[in-house]
Amino acid sequence: MKEEIQKKLEYLSKYVNQLRNFEDVGVAYFQDHPMELAAIERFFQLAIEVVLDICSMIISYEGLNKPDEYKKSILELGVKGILNKEFANRFSNMAGFRNILVHNYAEIEVEKVHYNLTNNLKDFDDFAKQIANYLKELAI
Repeated sequence: MKEEIQKKLEYLSKYVNQLRNFEDVGVAYFQDHPMELAAIERFFQLAIEVVLDICSMIISYEGLNKPDEYKKSILELGVKGILNKEFANRFSNMAGFRNILVHNYAEIEVEKVHYNLTNNLKDFDDFAKQIANYLKELAI
């Protein structure tokens, strides 16, 4: 499990680095460049999917009850002290953003994508650091 999570963290880093290429671009740019916007939406979706996969793997490994919502997976790791609880409460909103990207794709607001791009990329880094610390503490 440890190696699989480490591999997923590498993917997460790759996706977030792609997003960072557009971190300083204004909202108007995305309205004029729909292909770049679509790529950013996809990289966000992939990054969030990796986060949720890692949460599910840890929940399974730890023998925790599997939550019925993606958001609760992140929250559960906060409750169990695997993630900082305050961070987990804030970061769990990414699960909702993932649902917008996947299910409400026809109604995605460019401003929401831009907001997450300019304000929340560091949260992926924080998640990766906290998971790396968790993996260091494992006896496997």
